[in-house]
Amino acid sequence: MPLNENDMNIVILDGIAHQPIGKQIQNAFIKLSVKSFYVDLHELEIKRLYKLRRSCKKILNKLLSKKEYFYPEKLSEKSVNSVRELIKTKMPTIILAIGYTFPYFSKSFLQDLKKELSVELVLYDTEFGNFMKNSDKA
Repeated sequence: MPLNENDMNIVILDGIAHQPIGKQIQNAFIKLSVKSFYVDLHELEIKRLYKLRRSCKKILNKLLSKKEYFYPEKLSEKSVNSVRELIKTKMPTIILAIGYTFPYFSKSFLQDLKKELSVELVLYDTEFGNFMKNSDKA
């Protein structure tokens, strides 16, 4: 059965730094009377010494000839648990992940929540929009 806008509840996880797109999307939902909750992932606490740890892991990954590209989790355990609890508390029908959310969580974090809560997971990547904006200058 399709949902109408009154049944929707959307948690927005914004992974794009210093850009208003996530807030603009939330404002559009508010104007449409769709319940939404916004989380700016850049405002959350990251792991201690994250940049140093990431650099060391990338070097080790290269030295060991692992082909898979990876990002170690950026958020502290406290932040990850806060996001998990927020999502469980808000009980969204949709989790909207905007931009670069993959460095913040483990690979399975959003997929596990999707299965556990039977929620729709929508990934919105803005790279194509950035490419189009930059191609106008060429």
